[in-house]
Amino acid sequence: MFTTPGTSSFSEFLSLAAPELLPGRRPLPPGTNAGIAVGLQSKDMALLTQARDMGARFIIYSSDYSVLLSGYKEGIARLKG
Repeated sequence: MFTTPGTSSFSEFLSLAAPELLPGRRPLPPGTNAGIAVGLQSKDMALLTQARDMGARFIIYSSDYSVLLSGYKEGIARLKG
């Protein structure tokens, strides 16, 4: 697996292994010129915003699991008071 212990974020791994490949450090792929939707999936909102500003048209925030888990944690915290 291409991650370090304690993280499941590929973008976190990439920031350590090859930061030049992250959005903002290089132009978007040639797919943009070919009319192919270029995008990114990440839990890092700053990274997603940067990709959008560079022209990414397909943005996925986090994962289904992370979004649901976050919602459940917030709901349980509210119920506990």
